[in-house]
Amino acid sequence: MAGAGVSVAMGSAADLTQLKADAVLLSGQLTQLSEALKAGQDTRRVIRQNMAWALAYNVCALPLAAAGLVPPWLAAIGMSLSSLVVVLNAMRLGRQRGNPVSHAPAVGAEATS
Repeated sequence: MAGAGVSVAMGSAADLTQLKADAVLLSGQLTQLSEALKAGQDTRRVIRQNMAWALAYNVCALPLAAAGLVPPWLAAIGMSLSSLVVVLNAMRLGRQRGNPVSHAPAVGAEATS
């Protein structure tokens, strides 16, 4: 495990193996590994989109604001809207896969049968 570039241990593996692994599959299903890789690729894509948007906005808006061509209140609204676009774009990741936390029972919730 220590010599591998990336290591994944199963949840049923020895404690030392889990400790040395980069990731641990708790359920023991290998399909979750491919889902995790896809989620990582999607996350990287959205990060690049957000960085590109923020860079493009700042390259266009900052010179205008520095030159005094945009009133401060409008620049503040524009920056807030730019941040909102970035956050909403990142939130798409949670909607595409579903939020695993929302499917888990609440702490202290009793099971009913």
